[in-house]
Amino acid sequence: MRLVRIKKESCQVPTEIYGITKECYGEYFISNDDKNDYTEGWQNITTYDTEISWDDMQWRYQNGTQLDGYPFWAKLSTYSGGGYVIVLEPGMDNRVRIKKLEDNLWVERHTRAILTEFTIYNAQTNLFCIVTLVAEFPATGAVIPYASIQTARLYDFTDNIMFFVLTCEGIFVLFILFFAYRELKQIYKTGIQAYLKEFWNCVELGIILFTFAAIALYVYRALNIRNVLDLVKHDPFNFKSFQFAGYWDETYTFLLAIVVLLANIKLNKLLRFNKRFSLLASTLKYAYFSLLMFSIIWGIVFTAFTLVAALVFWTHPVQLPQCHRFSDVSPEPHAGEDGVF
Repeated sequence: MRLVRIKKESCQVPTEIYGITKECYGEYFISNDDKNDYTEGWQNITTYDTEISWDDMQWRYQNGTQLDGYPFWAKLSTYSGGGYVIVLEPGMDNRVRIKKLEDNLWVERHTRAILTEFTIYNAQTNLFCIVTLVAEFPATGAVIPYASIQTARLYDFTDNIMFFVLTCEGIFVLFILFFAYRELKQIYKTGIQAYLKEFWNCVELGIILFTFAAIALYVYRALNIRNVLDLVKHDPFNFKSFQFAGYWDETYTFLLAIVVLLANIKLNKLLRFNKRFSLLASTLKYAYFSLLMFSIIWGIVFTAFTLVAALVFWTHPVQLPQCHRFSDVSPEPHAGEDGVF
C-alpha cells in the first residue's frame, strides 16, 4: 500500500476569512507532493537515526526510483511514483499493523490517494495481472475508488512454438533491414526533400522507424522483465512492483499497433488495382468535402453533449481533461447500449 499526500500549507487562505479558519488543504499536483520524512503521527523528525525500524518505514518517503514505479493516472489526478509505503507480507499480522497506522492517523487531511498494488500470475494461461486499486481523497472530502487491471504476457517463450516464433522474428528483422537499406538508397538518390514529398514514401519511412523503435523497446522490455523476475526468484516473499515492466509492455504493444496501422495503409496502395476498391476510393474522394463538413458539425454537437453529461452525471468536481471519460461512453447510446451512466 502506497500513500500519497500533499505538503502542508499547499494553498493560501483568503484574507477575508482568515479570522474564521487558518488551514487550507489544496488539490493534489505532482509539484506539491510531500517528500519529507516523518515519525509516527506525521511528526517532524528532529534527529535522524542510523538504523530505521520496520515500523518507521511507513513514515519515510520513498521516490519512484526506489519503488520501481512511475506516475499513475487515476480519476482525479496523476500521482507520482513515490510515496509512503507499507508492505503487507505473508506471515505477519497485517491487520494489527494497519490498525496501528489507523490509530496514528496515517490517513488524514493531507492524504490525497492510497494505492494498493499487487501482481498475480496464472501459469495455465501464462498471464500476469498487474492490479492497482486506488482510493482518492479530493480536497472537498469523500473517497473516490478507481481500479486499474493490466494483463500482460511477460514470459514470451514458454510453449512448444517458441523456436518458430523466434525464427519468424528473425526473418522479420532481416526484412526490415532490407527495406531500410532500400529506402536509404532511394533517399541518397533523390534527396530527402524530394523523398518526403511522396506520401507513400512517408508511410514506408514511418513503418521502418517505428519498427526499429519497437525492436529497441523489445530488448529493453525483456531486460527489465528479466530483472524483476530475478528479484522475485531471489526473494519471493518481498513485494516487487511489476508496474514499470507492465508499462513498457504496454508501450511496446502501442508501437506494434502503429506499425500494423501503417502496414495496412500501405496495403491500400496495392489494393488500388482492384476495381471495387478503386470505386470506393473514388467515391470517398468525391464526397470528401461533404464528409468533412458533416464531421465538423457532428464534432461540435458531440463535444457539447459530452460536456453537459459530465456536468450532470459526474459525482465530483469536473476538470476539462477528465471529460474524455464521458467521450468514451457517449457514443454507446447511439449503438443501443443501455446502462451507460
